[in-house]
Amino acid sequence: MNKASKLTKITKNSATQVNEVTNRLLKGLQFKGPDTVQNKYNILEQTIQEAIKEICTETKQERRHKYSDETNRFIELKLQLKHKQNKSRAEKNRLKAINKRIKKLIKRDLEQQKMEEIEKVLTNVCGIKKAERIISIGKEMIPNLTNTTGKIESRKDIVTTATKFFKHLYSTENFDPAIYNRKDCETPKPFLVDEISSAIAKLKSEKAMGPDGINNEILKYSSYELHNAITLVFNKILEEEITPEQWNISKITILHKKGKKDNLDNYRPISISSCMYKLFMTILRRRIERTLEEQQPVEQAGFRSSFSTIDHLHSLNRVGAQI
Repeated sequence: MNKASKLTKITKNSATQVNEVTNRLLKGLQFKGPDTVQNKYNILEQTIQEAIKEICTETKQERRHKYSDETNRFIELKLQLKHKQNKSRAEKNRLKAINKRIKKLIKRDLEQQKMEEIEKVLTNVCGIKKAERIISIGKEMIPNLTNTTGKIESRKDIVTTATKFFKHLYSTENFDPAIYNRKDCETPKPFLVDEISSAIAKLKSEKAMGPDGINNEILKYSSYELHNAITLVFNKILEEEITPEQWNISKITILHKKGKKDNLDNYRPISISSCMYKLFMTILRRRIERTLEEQQPVEQAGFRSSFSTIDHLHSLNRVGAQI
């Protein structure tokens, strides 16, 4: 594929390109090696990641097209000075000044691009929430933490302390494996390709990707070949009742709720899991919801879709009026 045609972001406009790449990579895909859940999932994951890398790779030259002419001129000056042999003290000082100037210009250009994107969203979609999400792009670092030993300011120590804190907070101590004994349960029916395709079509765009780097867009705009491969792997997981090791890993982001920022009790953790894992769980949830819905009596109106307790209240009022 031509480098100039590669994308920095998968969108609906790039659906044709995504479809072509995934169709080529997945057509006739063979799951070589052991017939295990882990091996099959590894092959599928690597193939999807290869497709993303081929579609979304961005070169330095392409990245520079986003900057203003002034920024690009300073970048050219920097490259000329950087590759010059035996630089004088004045030239070294000038190179440092140019580097500082480039950082400021890039920051200005990115802020300008963000404002243009917000204006575009507000004009075309009128989506306030989406505009707020664009404004909040970026991470606010925790300056320091305070514990029984004193104040922690090192980035490494802050990460270690936060990891231990939330690991202990969400650890399971009283685990009874007998609860999950399903010997008397019937074997679930295998997934259908149409069932997978329907779930993929309903995935939301512009959602955070998990540690594997796979996002919803690559699944939504991919070819039918990918849906077939996902169905095969998901049915293997359903049959073996074993999940891939990758699904046990997630990215944890902590958000400040209220109070002092140096106290971990004032933070709320958010786990960003694999999109493939969330897709699998969504399909299972729909099956369970369908089964539960079929077993509900008509009198049950609370906590059900398309039902309301207001209907029952209205019926009681009518009965009461007739007495």
